[in-house]
Amino acid sequence: VRCMLTSISADIPATRKLCGFFSHNARRGCSKCLKEFVTDQFNSKPDYSGFDNASWIARDHASHMHVLNQIKQKKLVLERKAVQKAWGVRYSELVRLPYFDLVRCHVVDPMHNLLLGTAKYMMSVWKDESLISKSDYQNMQDTVDRIRVPLNIGRIPHKVESQVSSLTADQWKNWVLIYSIPALLSILSQEHLECWSLFVEACSFILKPIINIDDIMEGDSKLTQFCKCYEQLYGKNKCTPNMHLHLHLKQCLFDY
Repeated sequence: VRCMLTSISADIPATRKLCGFFSHNARRGCSKCLKEFVTDQFNSKPDYSGFDNASWIARDHASHMHVLNQIKQKKLVLERKAVQKAWGVRYSELVRLPYFDLVRCHVVDPMHNLLLGTAKYMMSVWKDESLISKSDYQNMQDTVDRIRVPLNIGRIPHKVESQVSSLTADQWKNWVLIYSIPALLSILSQEHLECWSLFVEACSFILKPIINIDDIMEGDSKLTQFCKCYEQLYGKNKCTPNMHLHLHLKQCLFDY
């Protein structure tokens, strides 16, 4: 049997460990670019804000392999760790595959990035910012229950009422694309609803069963607008690694 590994698709921690990148809370915690996520003080949360991706220096296979060779040549442990920390990478067994590009062959996938990432996180943000109260969840559930959908689209029975604690990825998709705007219309203020609408529009392009180049470009544009709007509304401290990775989705969609 002969086989070829074409891509790695997993959540952030698993992808980092498998491909030899540092975790998302490292100074260089992105596996697609060299943007630095600085911290104000020791053990504080890194700053994931700043969505001007034109200024981000992309990682590439040649420089990645050059750094790994440097690490391999260092005899002292401290010297090795210094290079690893500077670049946010360490050795992976996948390096032994001569055809495998560790940078481009791991995927930022929409399920983890958009649905189980930002869509889920936004509910906790609205709760923390006191934009949604306990009674609002029941009102949202009532709205969801009144919406009639085709039989091939799943419903969300009593999941909103229980503060969406156990939605599957597919239910998060339905929540974002179908139920969320009507359910939040009378709850969120206009500026918060408009910000969320940008994310919903982006998902409507990216999560299609079949997408084309125009869909990818439009989805990327909406995600960029969402991230910048989100930072203005909720502040730098509320930005997440998934939001940074939103702006790397375009390249992964083009590749795969």
